[in-house]
Amino acid sequence: MGIKNEDLAQIYEKAKTKKDGVYSFNTHVYGVRNKQCVVFADYRKLYAPYGHFVVQVGENKSQFSSQSTMKTMVKKYMEMQG
Repeated sequence: MGIKNEDLAQIYEKAKTKKDGVYSFNTHVYGVRNKQCVVFADYRKLYAPYGHFVVQVGENKSQFSSQSTMKTMVKKYMEMQG
């Protein structure tokens, strides 16, 4: 996984103070629902936390992955999850 544990811990903490939506932190994009991080993107890969595990749930096959592309991936995943 490309995200550092320290960054992931900060994302989880930041999510506790955010409204539902999509946010960015450093080079990462994350989705918040009910004050919890439900999904985050790191470069071309999309991850979701499940308990104490982080599972890859998607990937952008494009060679280029901008922050706007990652935000779109996060939004679509959150829509699919309801």
